[in-house]
Amino acid sequence: MSEATPTPQSQPAAPAAAPAAGAPAEAKTPAPAAAAAGDKAAAKQAATPAAPRAAFQLPPVVVMLGVVALALGAGVAAGTLVVAPRVIQARLVAARQAADPSYRKAHRKDRNKDKKDKKGETGKSPVYRLDNIIVNPAGSQGQRFLMCSVAIESDDSRALDVLREHEIELRDHVVTLLSQQTLERLTSQNARDSIRTELLAIIRPALGPDADDTDLKVFLPQFVVQ
Repeated sequence: MSEATPTPQSQPAAPAAAPAAGAPAEAKTPAPAAAAAGDKAAAKQAATPAAPRAAFQLPPVVVMLGVVALALGAGVAAGTLVVAPRVIQARLVAARQAADPSYRKAHRKDRNKDKKDKKGETGKSPVYRLDNIIVNPAGSQGQRFLMCSVAIESDDSRALDVLREHEIELRDHVVTLLSQQTLERLTSQNARDSIRTELLAIIRPALGPDADDTDLKVFLPQFVVQ
């Protein structure tokens, strides 16, 4: 019989040799999953728009000061271009009126003409009234009295304003004139017409230098003798 040949037993694999001291370590290759995650993060960051910068704003105090400065500039410009020429023109007219009476009269006529034109548009003239005038006629011994109202009409409203400023003086003149009238004259046929003429003569001087150039009319809407 043949003898069985013994099978050599397998020897365990020799362990890998340890790296020598001081030798550089081999670079590790990143895992595919980590590389893909890094690419996604970079793409997301590139797609996200950058936040806009905040706009520069002036402080509210500076804005308010600018608005005030613009308003003041507009006011100065308006005064220079609109108001100043009118003031200068008015002063020139006043100076010429003071130096030349004929110019003053002509200017007054032009102004009265404008007033008449306005009257034609409205159909009415300004009226100033002195109401509740009561006097005792001369020689009546306090037994009789006259109650009347005086209406003054003019196309120049400024002339009536002047009369209003002298109302106390005008009332005194009117009362003095009426109290000098006798009962016989007050009850005569043409008493009202003559008294109107006399009243106009004492009222007109209150207008000053422009008295002769101003159209005035005097009426007696109330004239009662008792």
